[in-house]
Amino acid sequence: MLLVVGGVLSVVAGLVWWLWPSVSAFGDPLLVGVGFRGAADGGTVVVVGPRTAAEMTAVTVHARGRATDPQDTEPPVLWQIERVGPTPHGWDGDVELGKVPQGFVETVAPAAGWRERAADVWVENPCSFGSGPVPHAALRTGDVVVEGDTVMTVKEFRSDDLGFSPCLDDDSPRTDPRGLALSALGVGLVVLGPVLRRRR
Repeated sequence: MLLVVGGVLSVVAGLVWWLWPSVSAFGDPLLVGVGFRGAADGGTVVVVGPRTAAEMTAVTVHARGRATDPQDTEPPVLWQIERVGPTPHGWDGDVELGKVPQGFVETVAPAAGWRERAADVWVENPCSFGSGPVPHAALRTGDVVVEGDTVMTVKEFRSDDLGFSPCLDDDSPRTDPRGLALSALGVGLVVLGPVLRRRR
């Protein structure tokens, strides 16, 4: 009886293991945390965690509303930078809006009145992004504002960072053959259990 139960459990576990790469590819993506703090010069700094900082390739400031091009579903872009090279060792990912950090270039110059019109900031990698509403009230340099009203310390905010969801390309595995092998072993146990029981 124990062999049969073990076999059934092995079959189920093996099938989950076998299909997990495919299932996880369609799961909910990790939502990158995007916060804001004040800069010493009175500006606004976008704050992310260390994993996000290592992987992010663009920072974009969007305005409210829809783009003028009906084919474009994203809101208007007011300012944007993109990564083109390495960042300084130990860079924490902080980006003061309107200033270009080392390793990035400005791909969309600031639009007129962009600071007042800024609605959201998107932090992106090649296959996913996180966003946060831009606060327009005065910000402290040591506190991070998240989702417009939640306030936490910089250390607390960065400790929650999970980074971006992994990018999947056409060569990424959709099944794991080790799971299929475990299921086959389970089937063998299910078949073998009754046979051994009859011989007793």
